[in-house]
Amino acid sequence: MQGMESVKLDGESNAGFIVTAMRGEIARRQAEGSGENPLVSSLDALAKVEQIGIKAAEEIGQLVTVAREELQRRKTKEPE
Repeated sequence: MQGMESVKLDGESNAGFIVTAMRGEIARRQAEGSGENPLVSSLDALAKVEQIGIKAAEEIGQLVTVAREELQRRKTKEPE
């Protein structure tokens, strides 16, 4: 409790600090208990985000292509 004041954020209440600390400790213990390395888990999550991002970019590219083709088709149909 003595070191708490030196590490609290400006304006942070004792209760807020304790709740935040408890959440961090709970997460740490759960990660320990699962036997899962949090760093490996984070790397796996980043790899998944990368895969999702690549797929999304490909699908967006396809949408842009369809939109361009439709615009071109409509422009050629317009009476002048």
